[in-house]
Amino acid sequence: MENPVVVGGRRGRVVRRVLGAVAALAAVALVGVVVAVTFANRVDGQSMSPTLGDGDRILLEPFFDVADLRRFDIVAARPAVGRPAVVKRVIGLPGDAVRIDIRPDGGASVLVRPAGEDVWSVVDAPVWTENWRDARLCCAADGKSGSAESAVVPPGHLFMLGDNPSQSDDSRKYGWVPIGEVIGRMAWRLYPLDRVGSLDPGADMRLVRAR
Repeated sequence: MENPVVVGGRRGRVVRRVLGAVAALAAVALVGVVVAVTFANRVDGQSMSPTLGDGDRILLEPFFDVADLRRFDIVAARPAVGRPAVVKRVIGLPGDAVRIDIRPDGGASVLVRPAGEDVWSVVDAPVWTENWRDARLCCAADGKSGSAESAVVPPGHLFMLGDNPSQSDDSRKYGWVPIGEVIGRMAWRLYPLDRVGSLDPGADMRLVRAR
């Protein structure tokens, strides 16, 4: 007599368990992605273009400490207590002197004299090359535009600009930004999917000694 065919034997049970575990892990991963995208910080507007676009969703760096802020970091911050948060780039740290000069071509040069130094440097920022239009002189004593003088960033504050200066409301409008109002540093782009990845916004930014 031939042996009967056993359906769903030991091997079948193992396969089902493996497939079940894989499906469970996939479901957990999918839920994690959905939750992360839902609660990620959304970029509104074009003030940080081309670095960040309208609708981008960015995760903040976990365990961020404002004591670790670096020049050229991109952060989410409230320009003042009670104001909505904005996303901008840190240009001037406490004690830095900053100013913006208008070039003959209508663009602008952003200059920084780092705290404790006596030499001015120009911010070399490739992302700004095509984005300066209708540049405004800066900075007044409160960090806002409207003056051709330089100003020193006061203790506990920052000078911040958008990567698309012609369409950015930043320190030129709001003045110095309190460090205590910094929510976090941008760390990881989750959306759009074709630009997913970690952010290193300061990789192409540097200070070049002014002549």
